[in-house]
Amino acid sequence: MDEEKATIILAKELGDKLGRMVVVEEGYKVNLIDNALAVYQINNPLALRYQYGEYSDGNNNRKNIREIILLQRDSFAEANYYFLKSIHSSGGSGYPQSNMIVTPYALIGKKEENALKKFFYKNVRLDITRAMDILKIKNFIDIFSIYSNVRGINFFDCLACLNFINFVSQIKYDGDDEVRKTKFDEPFGGINKLNSLFEKIGIKERLAKREYLNENNLLRIVNQLKEKLSITKGYIFDEDFLNDFSEFVFSLPSEDQNINVNKEILRQSKNLDLVVDILINEYNGANKPAYPGVPLVNGYFQEYFEALNRYVQERVVDSLKLVPRNPTYDSFLWSGGFKDFELDYLSLYKEDAGKFIEYFNNRSPEERKVILGDVLKCEYMNQEVVEWLNAHESELLKEASFNG
Repeated sequence: MDEEKATIILAKELGDKLGRMVVVEEGYKVNLIDNALAVYQINNPLALRYQYGEYSDGNNNRKNIREIILLQRDSFAEANYYFLKSIHSSGGSGYPQSNMIVTPYALIGKKEENALKKFFYKNVRLDITRAMDILKIKNFIDIFSIYSNVRGINFFDCLACLNFINFVSQIKYDGDDEVRKTKFDEPFGGINKLNSLFEKIGIKERLAKREYLNENNLLRIVNQLKEKLSITKGYIFDEDFLNDFSEFVFSLPSEDQNINVNKEILRQSKNLDLVVDILINEYNGANKPAYPGVPLVNGYFQEYFEALNRYVQERVVDSLKLVPRNPTYDSFLWSGGFKDFELDYLSLYKEDAGKFIEYFNNRSPEERKVILGDVLKCEYMNQEVVEWLNAHESELLKEASFNG
């Protein structure tokens, strides 16, 4: 498969999934082509006539230009961009008419590259993975496989192993097929740290403690890691890539998510803004499905929150003060020591006498009066709360009753 074939394969998939872009503005065409990772004109231009609100190829008429284009040769269905040029002329009757010159392009730019990562992450056809490899499009296939299947192994240890696999694939050896061990100091902290990682992962091979490392020694480790992690290649997972992947997995349908790894990602992420955004989405139950029509099941806010250290928890709580309230999660946070915001005390009164009493005790005298006034107006009676109020707040109860 060459680069042109790879581009066409991916362009058709994106066209089928996202629709085909019709571009008329000349400056935008130039910008798309100049910034494309790969771009190919895949057929000769097609002439269409536009008259009376319809496009015509001489045999068929359609109001939608994409419909008339897709009636053409197969190559037009392989394109994900149609570049149009309008040519105005007078018809035989003297009335003006427009002729459209349509040129089909297979084009992969940054937008398409990001879409490919999100569409193709599991059970991917071989021709698509090969096409992405040929165009050097870094994808989520291997990292998602690790994310989905990791059991008993730290997710970030697995990523370090993937980085090692990729690093070894790029090494240039000397005439004796060896490389200095110091080559591994900066990216991995040295061979002792790597050997500890390999032991932790559970492979048998170790890096030899010598000044020079042999290629065969390194490749044996790579093969054992690939077998252990069930992958075919490795990538250098830089911070930007990990941020993209983290945001991606939290947007997936629940059946594709690994909640334990999600907690690990949140716990170790250096991108606090991303962590806060994810927790706010869980709090709101406002995650958007990865694809239209795919529902998500929320409900992991408490587990995710408990996975964070206190500093990050405080950052999350500060941000939550600015969003619409979720009484259930507010009660959870309040019980965890975050008592500087109000709760839906009537819900507590109806559902949890213990939490209501605790909350009531932590309010000011004026706030207690307001709360008691609302409780007295409530049609529901919580007998446990009423008995406690009679025993501990009889004067305030009388005052609230009188004012009511």
